[in-house]
Amino acid sequence: MTSLRGGHYPAEISLDAKANRLYVGVRGPGRIAVLNLGEDGVPIPTAVEPCHGQWPRHHVQAGDALLVANQLSSTISALGLNATDGLPDILLSSLDLESPTCLTVQIKH
Repeated sequence: MTSLRGGHYPAEISLDAKANRLYVGVRGPGRIAVLNLGEDGVPIPTAVEPCHGQWPRHHVQAGDALLVANQLSSTISALGLNATDGLPDILLSSLDLESPTCLTVQIKH
């Protein structure tokens, strides 16, 4: 595997529920990069937050939280999304689970 920018490997990229922000998992440093979408749709780097685990493989937005599957730390982190800026800046909880790599969310109507 070829190293990208000192061991930073992109993982899941998702569009938030309001379609104005991207969340990108960054394996290596264990981070979630946040990019706001400008008027022209071009992503603007906004912040980088910890995912509270190792090797974030996949993530999914569930209401006001971002759930992150941290493969190498065998955890799923629930990160609270700040109501003002959408940053995943609060660890709500963590669940131990053997090597999670993908998450799904069931929406009840």
